[in-house]
Amino acid sequence: MSESSDQGRTPVTRQRMRPPPIKNGWPLIVLAVSIVIFMALTLWWTSWWTPGWRGDTEAKLTDTEVMHKLATRMRIQWPQVPGPPTVYQQQAEKAVRTGDSIRAHQRTTMSLALDPEDMDGWIRLVILGARLEAPDAALSVEESAAVLLEVSKLHPEHPELPVAMGWIALRKGETERALSSVGTQPRGLEARLLRLRALGAQATLTDGEAVLEIAPAHGAVCRWTAKRALEDGLERRARAILVHCIKSGADAETGEMLARLPSDAPAVPAENGGETLDSITSVP
Repeated sequence: MSESSDQGRTPVTRQRMRPPPIKNGWPLIVLAVSIVIFMALTLWWTSWWTPGWRGDTEAKLTDTEVMHKLATRMRIQWPQVPGPPTVYQQQAEKAVRTGDSIRAHQRTTMSLALDPEDMDGWIRLVILGARLEAPDAALSVEESAAVLLEVSKLHPEHPELPVAMGWIALRKGETERALSSVGTQPRGLEARLLRLRALGAQATLTDGEAVLEIAPAHGAVCRWTAKRALEDGLERRARAILVHCIKSGADAETGEMLARLPSDAPAVPAENGGETLDSITSVP
């Protein structure tokens, strides 16, 4: 009888050594997993909207009040442009090279409505505003200066900054300052256009050809340069200039000038005074 009683106690002892089963275990596991997922989503959301978390600590143009207001104005002006902004940027650059500053101005404002952080676009808008000399230009003189100030803070070595400052100076009537900003042998298209415009009647045939070297389809400069060649008695050179311009894609007005060239062949007497770029045609 004693052996049977010992055998009977063994299963009871083993059962007591095992931990009791956890009641409602699965709900606790689900709750723990949910908390982990929630914390992960919270950290992801915070890192997305907080610049410091996502490593986006670089300053932006629109961080300042003046640029934020100008960017808002562009979006209001073009609320439904489909984009992408690169398309409008390319169209603006092409328009600049052909001398269509009105289209270049329009396309630049459209691209900035979609990409207000485009420094090159803002600088181009400053230059085009000075070239158009229109009361309804996108930027006033004061706003243009404010834009360049903000750009200089973020990118002080931007190659187009001195040129844009020169265009603002010319817009304000400060010719000498405009010329000093680009020097006697400017390299870029905008710099050469600025020198040609600032020199006015003192511009030479070489100044016009320097622009056409970069932008051979710039209609207004094509006609101005051909006129200057005629004034210097260089009829063949004037014809060659116009032919090259037309082959490069210059506008119809340039083609009309070439068609009239036989009647315009006699050189313009020097005492009559040379025509400036602005007197021949409006070059925005």
